[in-house]
Amino acid sequence: MTLPSQPALGASVSIRDVSKSYVAGRPVLRGLSLEIAAGECVALLGASGSGKSTLMRLLPGFMAADAGSGPIAIGGAPIQSDGKVVSEVRVRRAEIGCIFQQFNLVGQLDVLTNVLIGLLARVPTWRSAFRRFSDQEVEVARDALAAVGLADFADRRASTLSGGQQQRVAIARCLVQQARVILADEPIASLDPESARNVMEILARIHREHGVTVVVSLHQVAYARRYCQRVVALRNGDVVHDGRANDLSAATLRDLYGTAVDELLAAPEDFAPIP
Repeated sequence: MTLPSQPALGASVSIRDVSKSYVAGRPVLRGLSLEIAAGECVALLGASGSGKSTLMRLLPGFMAADAGSGPIAIGGAPIQSDGKVVSEVRVRRAEIGCIFQQFNLVGQLDVLTNVLIGLLARVPTWRSAFRRFSDQEVEVARDALAAVGLADFADRRASTLSGGQQQRVAIARCLVQQARVILADEPIASLDPESARNVMEILARIHREHGVTVVVSLHQVAYARRYCQRVVALRNGDVVHDGRANDLSAATLRDLYGTAVDELLAAPEDFAPIP
């Protein structure tokens, strides 16, 4: 299948000395710094409560870090700094595709319209409000659905699709958006193994063929090793490992996570065991 027209090459992601606490004195992230080059495919790995989802919400400015935190920038453009999200953040999000565990589709709308929502940051408000999309835009959306294997589902209500199919619609929306960075927060956590593989294979293909930067948070290292080149492991809000995915061993994970390692080592039967 052919992906839609080539989007811009991936953008870099920069996080410097960022902290986040929901309750005073109990930080979820602790002065975290991380640099991701444009075009990388990076897995954020960690057991439940490690800070992955918090970081994934800070990156697009869905919430602010603690006061005193350093800057977060995507493609060199600031998203937030010192606990304040920049006023232009909506414009910056036009190049950031976000995929969540909950799919974030409008269930009562058809699949094609859900994909076209990816254009909202690029078309006038009146056109999006009245669903006035050009023939060319509709064609691009249909191409995106074909690219994720859902060409025949355009007219179905989104709520009638399976979880894996809904997640693929969310990916198609990112394609239409022409996102330079895709942030996928636990995109396979609620999916069966076959659907999880489909979603991860599509994300890996978008990265490979389009050069889009992909940052995906996972809690199973087998998927990270198969589909990503780099793994950043978090524990209690700190980066405790940053390196090649294939270099992350079961012994290293046991040293890092102790009794929580079983959650990370779990994998479908057809995945090779972690050495």
